[in-house]
Amino acid sequence: MRKFQGWKGCNVFLLAGVLLLFIVSVSEAAVWTTAIVDAPKSFTHFYSRAMALDSKGNPHIAYGGDHLYHAYYDGNSWHYETVDLSDRVGGEASIAIDSSDNVHISYLVDREITSDDDLKYATNASGTWVTQTIDSAGSVGRYSSIAVDSSGNVHISYFDSERDDSVNDDLKYATNASGTWVIQTIDSEGHVGYSTSIAVDSSDNVHISYYDSYNKNLKYATNASGTWVIRTIDSAGSVGRYTSIVDSSDNVHISYYDTYNENLKYATNASGTWVIQTIDSEGSVGYFTSIAVDSSDNVHISYYDYLNADIKYATNAFGAWVTQIVDSEVSAGRHSSIAVDASDNVHISYYDYSPNYELKYATNASGTWVTQTIDREGRVGGSISIAVDSSDNLYIGYADYLKAELKYATNASGRWVAQTIDSEGRVGGSTSIAVDSSDNLYISYIDSYNYDLKYATNASGTWVIQTIDSEGRVGYSTSIAVDSSDNVHISYYDTYNENLKYATNAS
Repeated sequence: MRKFQGWKGCNVFLLAGVLLLFIVSVSEAAVWTTAIVDAPKSFTHFYSRAMALDSKGNPHIAYGGDHLYHAYYDGNSWHYETVDLSDRVGGEASIAIDSSDNVHISYLVDREITSDDDLKYATNASGTWVTQTIDSAGSVGRYSSIAVDSSGNVHISYFDSERDDSVNDDLKYATNASGTWVIQTIDSEGHVGYSTSIAVDSSDNVHISYYDSYNKNLKYATNASGTWVIRTIDSAGSVGRYTSIVDSSDNVHISYYDTYNENLKYATNASGTWVIQTIDSEGSVGYFTSIAVDSSDNVHISYYDYLNADIKYATNAFGAWVTQIVDSEVSAGRHSSIAVDASDNVHISYYDYSPNYELKYATNASGTWVTQTIDREGRVGGSISIAVDSSDNLYIGYADYLKAELKYATNASGRWVAQTIDSEGRVGGSTSIAVDSSDNLYISYIDSYNYDLKYATNASGTWVIQTIDSEGRVGYSTSIAVDSSDNVHISYYDTYNENLKYATNAS
């Protein structure tokens, strides 16, 4: 069965008419069933608190988008878990690890655009993963940040972004310290609660930094006095986006972004009063910042250089602030999260945006920065074409747009199995698939890097790939068919000459 490639106007109406007639004829007898053929991970919207270290200094990373995932290193290799299989969950995940190395994750349920978001929480403290919805009142759960106190109680700060009432952009807080979840609105003055970050001090007091988008200020809330006290820390210009907070010896340290000047800034009350510094002003820096302190109370900050698309790192461990580029791969460094282990080694997780869509990890534990790709998203299902063999087995040819590969999937074994056929160059677009009388497969497709028409077949028992036409810019809109003598026929488009072309091996 070949992919239909025709004139845009009349053929759509013709196809619609035929389809309508078919539905009317068989609607009472036929039942459509659906199956997932190839479903790689999809993860977006990391958060500045997406990574935490366990008691052995091993990193744990929470992330998601389609589902909630947990990746962790055990000292020898990386392991991967799907924590929540619900749809559209795991975005903006924040992770904390308690004194018993139990993992706690707060994360977003990203509903459809017309519905409200929810705040969810997952933990493996019981030995298996347990998830629950903490707050579903309105549209809540964005920018969540999680911390665990000395008794193992959980504290979560997050944003209430009522879609039907933009006035109610509030900072909210949830805790199970009393044995059940208690939810409070901490600040409702203006448009507050963006980019929240939470920390708990040695007395189990809570500290939250967040952004006031109406006044464009950095704000801070704490219950250290027994009641919640709120203050504005920095109001010079447009400051406070992408805040990250940490405490040490009950002193507070906050890194944040100065939107107006495009700088990385830092505030601390370690001296007894709040002191504000600009740490990096080279280029457009400070996006997606995350902060940690080491055993000597030295500060370590990861952040994104938007101008150069690099992940950067700053520390005052040497007395004066020093900045470094950790990874300069294309679009590396978004949504960084930083942690420091007991040996004062630095660990950073971050997102390598387009074209790679990778979760990456960097550490200086060896003395120099070493980076790894931990997980990669998928972008499959483009340029789909389907064929059926003599035993009614299905074969689907399609493109993996992220990896620029030609793939095919079949249920001939009784379950769906996917395979990569061609990964040379940028291939897989304009896919069309056909089956001959012996159930051999034939696939036509484009190499969009070289603009060639390519062809793959397993008629010999293994996949053989050929370039059929490389003259000009060809291979678009391919359609393939096999005749009664198993000869192959391909029609396709030459965009350079604007011609319809045809290729066959019948001779």
